[in-house]
Amino acid sequence: MALNSYLWNFIQSPVGYSFDIEKACIDKDRPIEEQLHEVFHSMKETYADDEELIAYIDRIKEDSELIYIQAVLFDFDEQTQGNGYWTLLIIMIKFGRILSDPDLKKKIGRLPLLHLMQIMTEGLKVGLQLHTPKLESLKSNDSNEKINLSLFTDEMDFEGILDLIQSLKVPMTSFYEHFNFCWLGTMSKVMQLFTNFMAIYSTQWKSFKIYNWFSTKARAQMFTNMVLNVNVDCLQSMWNITDFPLVRVFTPSFWNRFLIETINIYSPRQQRWIIDATKPIVHDRQADPNIPYPVMKSKSSVRGLLFRYRHNPKNKSLMFHLHGGGFISQSPESHACYLVKWVRKLDDIPILSIDYTLSPQVIFPEALQEILDVYLWLISKDPEVEKALGFLPEKIVFCGDSAGGNFSMAMMLILNQIQKKMAESDEDKQTFRYPNGLFLFYAPLVVATMVSPSRILTSIDGLIPLGTLLNCLGAYLPNEIFEDNLPEDENTDDVQGKETVAYQVGGYFVHKLKDALSYLLQLKVVYRIKPWYRRTGNLKKCLARMNAFVQNPFISPLLAESVEDFNHIPLYLYPLTFDAFLDDSIEMAKRWQKDKVKVEILDDLPHGFLNFVDFDYKARKASYKCIDRIKEILQHIDD
Repeated sequence: MALNSYLWNFIQSPVGYSFDIEKACIDKDRPIEEQLHEVFHSMKETYADDEELIAYIDRIKEDSELIYIQAVLFDFDEQTQGNGYWTLLIIMIKFGRILSDPDLKKKIGRLPLLHLMQIMTEGLKVGLQLHTPKLESLKSNDSNEKINLSLFTDEMDFEGILDLIQSLKVPMTSFYEHFNFCWLGTMSKVMQLFTNFMAIYSTQWKSFKIYNWFSTKARAQMFTNMVLNVNVDCLQSMWNITDFPLVRVFTPSFWNRFLIETINIYSPRQQRWIIDATKPIVHDRQADPNIPYPVMKSKSSVRGLLFRYRHNPKNKSLMFHLHGGGFISQSPESHACYLVKWVRKLDDIPILSIDYTLSPQVIFPEALQEILDVYLWLISKDPEVEKALGFLPEKIVFCGDSAGGNFSMAMMLILNQIQKKMAESDEDKQTFRYPNGLFLFYAPLVVATMVSPSRILTSIDGLIPLGTLLNCLGAYLPNEIFEDNLPEDENTDDVQGKETVAYQVGGYFVHKLKDALSYLLQLKVVYRIKPWYRRTGNLKKCLARMNAFVQNPFISPLLAESVEDFNHIPLYLYPLTFDAFLDDSIEMAKRWQKDKVKVEILDDLPHGFLNFVDFDYKARKASYKCIDRIKEILQHIDD
């Protein structure tokens, strides 16, 4: 016990803040506007003798008041006060409470306060640029016209935003040193631990020095460099941390797996319905035999991992789970940390998590094709389905987190096309059906270079910064969008120019210890290559080509012309207050039938919180709350 306590204290020692994290809170029983006035008044009293800080505070106050006017215009409904504008205001209140501490300036110095206020100012400035011109235009044309704008706009200079983030490197380093994830309250310590690991790992862990773990400044510098320059290889390795054998063994969910049954299910590939690689079309090869079957890198069958608590469930329902990971990482096993808990809560309802092939091993639409093939097999009434599952599913609900949520909604658009083609051919309708419901967690439903208020979070969120989103798209989309604009000597397929990891001078046993840890943690050599958007000679052209391609609603489901054919299917959205994809859920909810959609915004949780249920009580509690809700809904969903 003493050893475990010592190790835990060692791990936690670099975690914490120079202020009381509990002060960074919101009073949900009081209006946001009232709390804004309170914190700005308090800050001005605290820094009354500092003219430069007061000037920043006045500007932040003025911009926050303008943001408040816009926030109320974009809510889903009167009961759901939530969108990226509200998030910006809540962050301003939380930072304001922190900055109101009269001892903070003495503890960390004046410069970090200036840096924080600079970042706050720039964030609000971008937020006001999103819709202010359009709103002013509408008001000048017709003051009685109902304002019905999307939270997303494509009128912002995306390349300019990238340059702005790059220009804030020094303030961001200071921010990560003193304030990283402080808006998450008590869960911020868990996120600090995780990002400390990310920062050190991204710099080649074999060059790791103990000093880097204890120095907040050194970690902040490493983390800033990672946020600005991380590549796909590094992201894959870091996001697969829950697959590391050493991590698995020491998490509670590992041992919970012995209380349930897990089975590998292999679904055969179907060859009738083929997703087009360039257009939002599903081809019917039965109607047109001349359509070739595409060459795919993935195997002849698709694996799914079945989690079940009861061998012969009386409830013939199935949760069809699509895991997240930015299209490039993770697996059903990665998400077992919460799925094993969910399946025990569901009791009589098994979960089938699909192990689709990741990018860049395959590109769009291969992973979607695999998911489609599995779903069509499940509803085919093939005797092999009953043999594999133990029953023929009568109800199927989609459940997807992050990229899995994107896949889930894209599947609805794909299935809608199949349903229409089958209707045109007078085919037996009993052979096809939509899922009975959808549960989406923090899903990115627009991956185009469009900006919304919640996307501004990518400038400070070290978990999913803007560069990370671009990296994921670079892996998921066809190579020709990017390759002809990359310098030849820095092409990712070229060994030349890559910096391999070199051991620092040390003893033989130190090297052997690191090799052993490499095996246990499955750490990979991550080449220090700049991401594609930092290497291209023509970023504007790359972004334009990428943006044109992702207008495809099978990639950006929110951009679909209509969802009316299936918006009667129950949709349950679980976005997060502090998540870059909050606005995606709000906008999709607006397109659904009002009595068939439910939006529940979860507070003080990071993107991917379901993967942290083993490490934080708040994440675990939210996960249980969600699955209790899902169980209740599954019991009442009609066929």
